[in-house]
Amino acid sequence: MDKGRTAEPTEEEVTIDVELEDLTTEDEIETLEMKPDEKVFIHDVPKWKQILNRVWPLCLAMMAAFFFSLMTFTVKKVSAYTPTFQVALFRSIIQGAIAITMLWVQEKKTPFDVSRRILWIVASRGTIGFVSFVSLFFAVKMLPLSECVVIAFTHPVFVALLAAIFLKERWHLLDAFGTFMSLVGVILIAKPSFLFPTPDDATDIEDNTRLIGLTLAGVNSILTAVVICLVRSMGANIHVLQNVSWFSMVSAVLAGIISLITRQFVVPQDWMQWGQMLLMGIFAFMGQYCNSRSLQLEKAAVVATMGYLQVPFATMFDIFFFDYSPNILTTTGIFMVCSLAVLNLVKQWVSFKEGPSIYDRFRLWLMNRSTRHHKLSQDDVPITDKIPTKDVIDNLS
Repeated sequence: MDKGRTAEPTEEEVTIDVELEDLTTEDEIETLEMKPDEKVFIHDVPKWKQILNRVWPLCLAMMAAFFFSLMTFTVKKVSAYTPTFQVALFRSIIQGAIAITMLWVQEKKTPFDVSRRILWIVASRGTIGFVSFVSLFFAVKMLPLSECVVIAFTHPVFVALLAAIFLKERWHLLDAFGTFMSLVGVILIAKPSFLFPTPDDATDIEDNTRLIGLTLAGVNSILTAVVICLVRSMGANIHVLQNVSWFSMVSAVLAGIISLITRQFVVPQDWMQWGQMLLMGIFAFMGQYCNSRSLQLEKAAVVATMGYLQVPFATMFDIFFFDYSPNILTTTGIFMVCSLAVLNLVKQWVSFKEGPSIYDRFRLWLMNRSTRHHKLSQDDVPITDKIPTKDVIDNLS
């Protein structure tokens, strides 16, 4: 065979490649060891593994929300005796040390073993993420915490818009409905004063201060959406531990500079405080790892909406550790936010079954209406041995 001529793959080889890509992640494909004459078909893969591959990205997003909630809980403890930027410094140093160590042990790589095309993206991701944190910190100083929470958690809407424009990711009607219901749930949990006024609300906040606080909270929401889309755009071109390492290094440098400028540095006094610092960094690392990995496997808008689970998780911690008694509105909000996670899992489970879903059948029927083909035919949906994926259905439109 001539070197300049590329052999065309047979139909059987193409089918095998597509099936493996649909059933496994990119990392799993690289680790598969196949003999030259070995054939792998979908029926050789256990059904439980097929289902797990579908729901695993959502499970990672839920674990990220849980670990971020634990991090917030420890930050609340640590902030009682430590300046804010020092908290950010310790958190970044600990999670960065864990990420860099694991990266070297597992992959024999360093954070700098990335291409130049990716280098500026990860550096920008760290810088924008730190600016987002700072903007939220000052917004909390100027506004009630409940209002900051509601505004900050509007970022899934911006994620959906940015992902649709720059990443070409489709945002379905069901996803938009779930995002809206979760935002309503967050409002019921936080109960911001501009929607739920009470006689005890402080009224001495100046209009200019309030406007600046609202602007900073909005900036935090937009920058958070930008960070999520940047991580999603890198995909598997960078190892997830390199992603976390770069975010930690950039944040540590910026937080250290600000701590030196403000001259606010407090040394922990006992082992209890050092232990809380260590737990904060570990929880931050686990949250960043699960979130970055889920963004490599699932759409940005879906992962962003799963972040709403941080609010009910945090409320649960208040109930168990701070004797907080939720009212009917808080309970309803928790139920609405948690229903989003159930909705996404059910949607992935239903998409696993052979053949298109009822929603996809209705879309195909509308597409074929102009040609008077009201019945779903074999030409509309290719019938193969493999399970149709979302990409197959979306390509038909």
